[in-house]
Amino acid sequence: MIKSPIIGKQKKFTFPLSFAFTFEKGEHKGESYQGHLDICSNPICTCKGVRFAITDIDKDRIGNPESEIKYKFSIDILEKKIEEGKEYKLSAVNKNFAKSFINELSKENWQDFQTVYYSYKAHITENCDLQELDPVFPEYEIEQKELMVFYDEIFPYTADIAFQNGNIEFIVEDQYCLNPDCSCKNTVLTIVPIIDGKSLAGPQAAAVRYDYITKKWELEKDFTGRFSRSLDLNEIMAELHKSIPDIAATVKKRHRNLRLLYQNYKKKKNIDTDDVSKRKIGRNEPCPCGSGKKYKICCGR
Repeated sequence: MIKSPIIGKQKKFTFPLSFAFTFEKGEHKGESYQGHLDICSNPICTCKGVRFAITDIDKDRIGNPESEIKYKFSIDILEKKIEEGKEYKLSAVNKNFAKSFINELSKENWQDFQTVYYSYKAHITENCDLQELDPVFPEYEIEQKELMVFYDEIFPYTADIAFQNGNIEFIVEDQYCLNPDCSCKNTVLTIVPIIDGKSLAGPQAAAVRYDYITKKWELEKDFTGRFSRSLDLNEIMAELHKSIPDIAATVKKRHRNLRLLYQNYKKKKNIDTDDVSKRKIGRNEPCPCGSGKKYKICCGR
């Protein structure tokens, strides 16, 4: 079991993050090691793998991941299993050790790893260089069908916009227009009630079009069911502004971020499309624009 106080006791982490542990059962019972974990630093990547490098405990070099690595493996901290694929093969020795390591972990250990994972991902989401990111957008739907993009579709680890009104908690889901021909200054906020820990999305929620310059809003669709009789949307929006005074600045920044990423995406796609004309691409090959479609039904039309 991992007993190091460094795990789950802080909000900011320096990686690789080191911890000490001793096996209490199994073939490694009584053996002590240092673990050094690392996490993917891409804020838009949704892999759940946490990489572990295991070394002997060196009292003179505690926390030093450069000590000789004895075992190396990756664990999906949500599925709680060894992560392995075509590009990441484990030796039998590493795999057996990883199995012993997983069997040793307590419920609290798993929670600690998940805390570290999500805290780190949220931190890099807020502090990333947008120019280094390479998300893919549904261009046709955005520009031809007026599709709005949810912020957490691009940044899955962004911090929730959450507040409470009376005994009811709310999560706010924000989506934005990215059409280059549109200069709107608003967002659609879907206000989702949380009752007994369950999200009542869909027809139970309300959606408002919120102008982040004037801070005015108008209803997109009303509450239905019992919420239409028990909740006052004017009161809820007033509580949102009271609980999160910088809500307008927050959604304005998010809109700006998504627009910049979409502009960069289109620029890159145009460059890649130009490159296509300079080399022969098979019609059934994946389109180099990154759409996921075959070249013949995308840029090769």
